[in-house]
Amino acid sequence: MPSSSDKIKTPASTKGTGDLAPPSGRPTPEDIKVPGNQLIWQIIKELPREHVLLFGVLLIFFLLSIAMLAAGAIKDRTEFFYISYGSLVLCALSIFFIVHQSRVTIGTPLSPTGGANSNPQPNPVSQVTQIALSSLGESAHQGSFESETRITLGIDAAGFGWTLCFIGEDQSDMLQALCSDLKRERSTTGDGKRFASGFSYWGIVPTLAWATASSDPRYVMMKQSHDQFAKRWGKLHKERSHNYHYVSLGVGTGKKDQIILSDLRKDFSNHAETNKRMFYFPVDMSPEMLRLGVKSIAALDLVKLSRLLPLQIDFANEQNIAELREMLDKFVGNEPILFSLLGNTLANFEDDGELLQRLSRLLRGGDKLLLEVASTETINDATVKLAAQEYAGSKRFCKFVTSSLLQYTDLPVNEEWVQYHADAEESKAIRLTMFYENKSPDIRSFRLPDSLSVNFTAGDTVRLYISRKYTAAGIQGLIGAAGMEIQHRDRKPFSPTSGGFGIDLLLLNKMKG
Repeated sequence: MPSSSDKIKTPASTKGTGDLAPPSGRPTPEDIKVPGNQLIWQIIKELPREHVLLFGVLLIFFLLSIAMLAAGAIKDRTEFFYISYGSLVLCALSIFFIVHQSRVTIGTPLSPTGGANSNPQPNPVSQVTQIALSSLGESAHQGSFESETRITLGIDAAGFGWTLCFIGEDQSDMLQALCSDLKRERSTTGDGKRFASGFSYWGIVPTLAWATASSDPRYVMMKQSHDQFAKRWGKLHKERSHNYHYVSLGVGTGKKDQIILSDLRKDFSNHAETNKRMFYFPVDMSPEMLRLGVKSIAALDLVKLSRLLPLQIDFANEQNIAELREMLDKFVGNEPILFSLLGNTLANFEDDGELLQRLSRLLRGGDKLLLEVASTETINDATVKLAAQEYAGSKRFCKFVTSSLLQYTDLPVNEEWVQYHADAEESKAIRLTMFYENKSPDIRSFRLPDSLSVNFTAGDTVRLYISRKYTAAGIQGLIGAAGMEIQHRDRKPFSPTSGGFGIDLLLLNKMKG
């Protein structure tokens, strides 16, 4: 969902870290309930081929000596002793060599760049194999393997319904920014007091209200977006499948991410050397939205929990964008990433063009940005009026846009005071502003989380939400100004009676040169 900055600024924000202490004990094969025969077969499959071949030859040699003795080919038992027991000793040494070498391989940390000049990367080894090999000699190899496997297995095998989350924002600073915005000067048009874009989703009350609104059949734009997404994404993905890691900018309810991850997972499964290595980074400034969106994805096991890394940051902040890119480089190197900004999230920002320019700095080489925006074929008095009526027709959407008032002020909410204003943003888009207006003749004061009171005079407004419906030329202009180009576009109106409104799904890449 959107971030906190309406007029996007670049403050020096305070950063946090996602510290994770290793669990007190290492999970065992019994914790995962893998049968012994499957465990052995899993180990054999994932060990280096030459090691397995060595052990196999020695084992065959031992079995052959027994067969020769039984057949009478070996008459001297002393000769049999040297042959058979010598084979056993060599088998034991080969097992030790296999386990030792495999543990060293597993324990070798991934190259931070992953490029052609980096150190060779280890073969991916499954959780079951790591547990089995580590249990064969706890003290045989300490160091990076020890800590890495404890953390990875502790996350993957926890089974608590928990997810790891990196907290990148100081919540007290965000609360102060919210309070400052609600102390702005009086305005009758929603240009004074306001909830900046991301704060419309910040907190448990707005999060739950959004989950309800997004499933409302009368919230036409969102309903059509969900109904059409699987088919439209499937067509795009079929034409351009690749081994992408996935970064979701504004995770929402997670339903669209489920569809995308399901296909990206299949892409990885078709390439043995990269199997089980896909990372998923859901990004949002609201911890509650992250939890809502990620919970269902974690339950479906679409990606290993140790590779599902939610990031709580304001992705409109320029410094956060730079640090996000640096973090991604350390995790995936120069492997391609699919970024997404879905659900018309771009339209919720005051300066949508500047946001798109900043997001373009995330893209490298083969990276792509999947962008979804609400669209209009024309801008005239009729479509402007119709756009406002579309949003006003959803009671659940009304409860969502007023939910921030309930969470952060003590104002009683009167739905008749919610105004839906639409106007033409030149030829770029129809802009919609939802604001709360004091329609009484009295001064209504409200209290903020910092305990200060604010006078809410007659005719004064609090901006709750903004959105847009873009023309084809309007969104094209934003994309070009951001230094990106459209690689794929799917543009369809909802229906012949929809007034020409629809949803565009675009796949973008960075301009060459």
